[in-house]
Amino acid sequence: MSTYREHPSLSQSFLKSLEGHPKYASTGKKSKAFDIGNLVDTLLTDNDNFYNIYAVYEGNVPTEKMKLLADRFVEIALFTKSNGEAYYPDNIVLQARADVQYDSRLSAATILKKFAEDASDYTDFCIANCDKQVVSTQDNILARQLANSCKQDFPDWFIPTDYVEIMFQQELYFEYDLNGIPIECKALPDIIRVDHINKTIEIADVKTYADDFVDNYWKYRYYYQAEYYLYAVVQFLNDVNIPKDYTIKDFYFITIDKSGFKGNLLYKHNSNYRTTLWSGGRIYDNKGRYIKLKGLKQLIKEYYYHSSTGNWDYPYEYLTKNYILL
Repeated sequence: MSTYREHPSLSQSFLKSLEGHPKYASTGKKSKAFDIGNLVDTLLTDNDNFYNIYAVYEGNVPTEKMKLLADRFVEIALFTKSNGEAYYPDNIVLQARADVQYDSRLSAATILKKFAEDASDYTDFCIANCDKQVVSTQDNILARQLANSCKQDFPDWFIPTDYVEIMFQQELYFEYDLNGIPIECKALPDIIRVDHINKTIEIADVKTYADDFVDNYWKYRYYYQAEYYLYAVVQFLNDVNIPKDYTIKDFYFITIDKSGFKGNLLYKHNSNYRTTLWSGGRIYDNKGRYIKLKGLKQLIKEYYYHSSTGNWDYPYEYLTKNYILL
């Protein structure tokens, strides 16, 4: 999996961020905040590697501000050790305290005492497992409950049979032809389901949500992900031993409700959007509002332009026209 993450090819997530602003895409920064959805996703699609990715901390995780202080301590400590510098934990605690502005009313001695009591075991564990993401026992239990509920609700997507082949997290690498220019691309669909009886192929991505998945679909531009992955799988089938008479049917989102209120639901991507999602235009969102889309073809073109010029400071339209059309 790390090979895929590090591979320089173009991904759908990069294209989605590019539609916002090229600076967002070029920084490549991702939130370090813990997302239980990632835990669930791993349990469902890459369970054998779970403990290679995560380390489960069985103690009490520091709460709120103390956790901010503890996490900053870990960052500084790892940086200090990697540079071969002298390691003085008390000094690092106080530096981390200043960085996160932890309760300036308390004396240095009090801060050090509280840190030793409330956070030192946690930070020791994080440093010892610095090559993994540390999760709490509570989050691990919740993620396993959510993953199990998903398997129970949608067994056809997770349990292979003699006639149904299921590929989890299949790494796809392909070229997109941009007017004769090959653009190296990559995709990582959670599930590819091949039905050898009906000769059909279906694709799915697992999404964990708390409020409203349909809102998230529009907010996070999941429609681009669906179309990009469908295209990627078509290219993939040209390179594997799946007969040409197999039909790619649909793309689905398997949604897991963290709140338990709406339950786990299966959403089918609307293929009526296909032309607009590739060529650009306007479509209605779930609230009846028009959304102006550049389309995947234009976004790939803009990606090539920014990559070739090295200019990610301004949008493509502004750089090529000196204005942006409203």
